Amino acid sequence: MSDRDIISINYFEDKERFADLLNGYLFEGRQIIQPDDFREADSGVLRIQKMPGGQDKNIQAMIRDVVKYLHLHMKVMLIVLQNQTNVHYAMPVRIMNEEATGYHRQWREIAAKHKRKKDLRSDEFLSGFSREDRLTAIVSLVLYFGEKPWDGPVTLREMLNLDGIPGELRELVADYPIHVLEVRRYRNIHYFHTDLQLVFGFLQNAENKENLREYVSQHRQEFENLPQDTYDMIEIMSDSGKLQTLKQKYQTHGGEINMCKAIDDMIEDGRKEGHKEGIQLAKRVFRLNAQNTSVDDIARQCDITVENVLEILDDSVA
Repeated sequence: MSDRDIISINYFEDKERFADLLNGYLFEGRQIIQPDDFREADSGVLRIQKMPGGQDKNIQAMIRDVVKYLHLHMKVMLIVLQNQTNVHYAMPVRIMNEEATGYHRQWREIAAKHKRKKDLRSDEFLSGFSREDRLTAIVSLVLYFGEKPWDGPVTLREMLNLDGIPGELRELVADYPIHVLEVRRYRNIHYFHTDLQLVFGFLQNAENKENLREYVSQHRQEFENLPQDTYDMIEIMSDSGKLQTLKQKYQTHGGEINMCKAIDDMIEDGRKEGHKEGIQLAKRVFRLNAQNTSVDDIARQCDITVENVLEILDDSVA
């Protein structure tokens, strides 16, 4: 399991954040689900297939990111959260397989109870499932943190080759839709009431340093007292090694982290590095094309000041 998986699982194990995610995404911020509505569930799924001859077994283990039972209005559902940093082009099959395995396990558990009680007859006995038995519904949500837009399939049918198949037969092919929330493109982060809003907002502005500085400044109070697991979530999902090195420098005695100062340092270091690169580029441009490129053109191409270019010229003459 990667560091990203561990940190994201740890972050969403918090029931308040998990409830906030569902309320924001599904109910436009209305507080339908409460943190106390969740119960812990096993995130591991084993799928056992008997091989021919009955000797060996094919055992597949699947670890889902965050899994919780949701008790809502006397009804129970199983909510599964899948965190993705890359597009998974077979995600509908993956989700379908995991949910089918979950339903299969429920069925086998119910059948085992009936077998112990010996309370089924006829067709129910053959099924291991009575007319009154019901399975717990499973809902999977893919939380996609990647920079590029999700361009993978969101239904099973998008993965199928149905060319040349008559429409009547196509209608018999079952579809399987999935639910993908793109973190960097989700525009309703105001629906969130926890620091989940800060995680989404940071990642949506991470590619533009000026936008990021402005966003952090607008939420200065929250970013000045950021919980460690939230800081870790932002750092790992933005792939910022600089934030990792600044973590201890700006950690308070209470364990919280002042991200405002960390961001200021990160952006300033980036500006200095970009300035150095611009000057080096300007020197190369001048050496290659000193007669035909104006001072203004060099400054504009290299994103440095005219004064910097003139200094380069003075050095070359000296």
